[in-house]
Amino acid sequence: MPSVADYQRVRIGAWTFCCRAEAADREMLKLLADSADREPVVKHPRTLPFVWPAHGREYFLKVFHRRAGAGQMKDLLRQTKARRFWRQGLALAAAGFNVPVTAVMGEKRGWVGEERSLVLTEKIAGQPLPQYLSALNYTDDRRLVKSKRSALARLGQLLRRFHDLGFVHGDLVASNIFIVAGNDQPVEFYLMDNDRTQRYPAWLTGHLRKRNLVQLNRLPLAHITLQDRMRFLRGYFQVSEFGPAHKDFAVWLERRTRRRRQQVDGADVSVNFRRLMAGQ
Repeated sequence: MPSVADYQRVRIGAWTFCCRAEAADREMLKLLADSADREPVVKHPRTLPFVWPAHGREYFLKVFHRRAGAGQMKDLLRQTKARRFWRQGLALAAAGFNVPVTAVMGEKRGWVGEERSLVLTEKIAGQPLPQYLSALNYTDDRRLVKSKRSALARLGQLLRRFHDLGFVHGDLVASNIFIVAGNDQPVEFYLMDNDRTQRYPAWLTGHLRKRNLVQLNRLPLAHITLQDRMRFLRGYFQVSEFGPAHKDFAVWLERRTRRRRQQVDGADVSVNFRRLMAGQ
């Protein structure tokens, strides 16, 4: 299990890097710094493929920028997004959750001028949840159907443990859950984009837990039925049947999901919920 002690500090020009031993290559770090300096300032950072042949590994590079306007002052007074991504990834891994391994974290800070930071993560041999579901063919394959139902219950249990430990994801949309599927093995779930993940005392997270569940429930997903969404909730609540409080929550979640689909996606929410959330 990686920890901060597994990383070494390297200085390249105005950049400071924390990197694992296998990534402590000054030529590679210089290339990362140059690549980050060339990245245009955007609100939502891009994730770019990065290959360093000497390592024989594939990575992804993500570059963060200091926010504009009033957000600049907040950014000056707290850790960079890359450092938060790195530290939260270590905390999640220590708690037993699957996250991308950060090979390099880099920062270029200053009181004046642009702030940039980056993370280089090892490539995961998996797919985002929506892409994984779209590629499956459930026709006449009961084994796949059973596997899907079991996986949804396990995902609900996983996120319940995530919340019970005080973690709250900053953007728990379906595309930020990666699926790694092995031969005849249960799928594994990876939590992605953890720069805005926070950890609080668990008793403080009630409202934030609900926000995560609305985020995850918002998008239609291929082969995910209304019954599947209920299976996920039963896994989350760790019950075989819904009691009155669980039914009330399911009704609340439907109302909030309708509202978010209208606000964010411009969806026509006058149709029944099954049709509204039918995957393509």
